[in-house]
Amino acid sequence: MAAKIVYSATAQLKGATEADNVGVSFESVYRQLPYTELAPVYVPGCILYPSIPAQTISEAVFAFTGNTKGAYLKLLDTENWRLSGNAVQTTAENFTNRFYFEFGNNFTRRLGSDDTITGTPSFAPWKPGAYDYNSLAASSTRLVRSQLASRTPGAATQAVFLDGGNYSVASASVTPNPDRAFQGLDLSGVSVATTNGGAEAGLPVMLISPRHAVCNKHAGAYTGQTVVFRRRDGSYQSVQVLGEIDSVSATGVDDDLRVIVLGADVTDCVYYKTLPSDWQRYIPALSMQTLYTLGAVGCVPLVFRQHNTGVNPPNNPTLSGNNPIASNSPKLRVEWLAAMDGRLSVSGLNVIGRGAALTRFPDDPLYAFFNLAYPGDSGSPGFMLVPQSPNSQSFTPALVSSYWYPAGGPAYPDRRPWIDTAMQQLSTTYGVPGSYTFGTVDLSAYPTYD
Repeated sequence: MAAKIVYSATAQLKGATEADNVGVSFESVYRQLPYTELAPVYVPGCILYPSIPAQTISEAVFAFTGNTKGAYLKLLDTENWRLSGNAVQTTAENFTNRFYFEFGNNFTRRLGSDDTITGTPSFAPWKPGAYDYNSLAASSTRLVRSQLASRTPGAATQAVFLDGGNYSVASASVTPNPDRAFQGLDLSGVSVATTNGGAEAGLPVMLISPRHAVCNKHAGAYTGQTVVFRRRDGSYQSVQVLGEIDSVSATGVDDDLRVIVLGADVTDCVYYKTLPSDWQRYIPALSMQTLYTLGAVGCVPLVFRQHNTGVNPPNNPTLSGNNPIASNSPKLRVEWLAAMDGRLSVSGLNVIGRGAALTRFPDDPLYAFFNLAYPGDSGSPGFMLVPQSPNSQSFTPALVSSYWYPAGGPAYPDRRPWIDTAMQQLSTTYGVPGSYTFGTVDLSAYPTYD
C-alpha cells in the first residue's frame, strides 16, 4: 500500500554559490487506481491468481529544483519502504511508522522523516489457487468438499452435540450428534464445557498428550481450574490443571499460546498431532512469505470446532456472516487457511487474509459452511484434515491453530519445538513421569516441492 502522507516539507541545500543551490520538496499526491488482474504466479505445486483492487492511494512524491547536479535521495529504512521513481511507498501491510530518508547534492546532505498512515493493502486475492491434483492441499480440499457434498448447512449437520445437554464442568451430560458432518473427526480430545468462571475452565483446551493440552492464554484454562472431557465410551473425566506456561516470543510479543499440565492421565481420548515443521515442502503456497511478497494465496479449508452458541451479535452483518446456527452446542465450520508460519518472530496463522474476496469465495461449494468468528469463539481449535492418500476418505486431523482473534491464531506447527520444551518443563516441575512431545501427522503419501 502506498503511504498516505499527512505531512509535507520543503528544504534548501546551499552550494558553493547561489547558482549551486538545490531545493527539494515532498508532498502527498492522491491517485485513483482501477481494479487490475495480474498475471498468474507459479509457486511450486500451485498457480496463484493475484490482483490489485480498485483503491485510492497517496504517495510522498519528491521534487528537486535549482541545480540538481549531484542531487540524490535515498531511504534509510529499506525493509518497510521503497522508492518508486521519485515517490516513497510502503512495502508492509498496516505499517504505520515514519519513513526516514537522506537527501543532498555535491555540497551537503540532510536527514528527514515523515509521519504516515497506511490503508488497504495493494494486493488482494480474488480466487483460490489451483493445486497439483495429488498434492496435500488439493487432496485435503477435495476431502472437505466431498464430506460436505449434499449436506445442508445448519445445526443438524454442524452441531457437535444434540441440543438439551448440560455443558457445566461439574455435571457435563451431552449426546453426540449422530448426523453431523466429519464423523471421522474425533473430538474427544477437546474439552466439553461451554461455561467459564471460577474453578470451571469453560473455553476449549486440546489434548496433545495424556497429561498436556494447548489452549489460548487469554481464554484458556489456568492453574487450579478443572476441565472435563467426554471419553469415546461416553463417560466423562474431570481433571485439574496443575500448571501452565505461556508463549512469549524472543521479541517480547505474545502469540496467545498456552501449554498446561493436568493432574492425571486423560484416558480413552484422542491426543492430537500437528503438521511437521517442514510442512512448507508440501504446501509452499501457504507460507507467509508467499502471501506478503506475491499478494496471493493458495488456500486450504480448515475445519474449526467453534465454541460459541451460534447466536450472532444483533445488527452486525460483518460478524453475522452467512451462516448463523442457533444451537447451544459447539459446531463445525469451514475457514480458509490463507497463510501459516512465523513472521516477525511471532507464530501466525491467517484464516481470513486480505479483503472480503478471501473471506467469502461466494462461488465456492464450501461457502455455505463458512462464517466469521467473533467474541466467544476464542480458543476454538482448527484442524487440517490430512487424507491417508490423495483420494482417501479416511483422514487424520492435524491441529494447526486455535482462534486468537477472528482472523487467525498461533501456528502450532511453527511453535511445536517451543511446545515440546514447555511440556517437558511442566512435567519436571510437577513430577509427571515420562517424556512427552507434540506428535506430527505423517505426510509421506504426498509429493514435496523443494
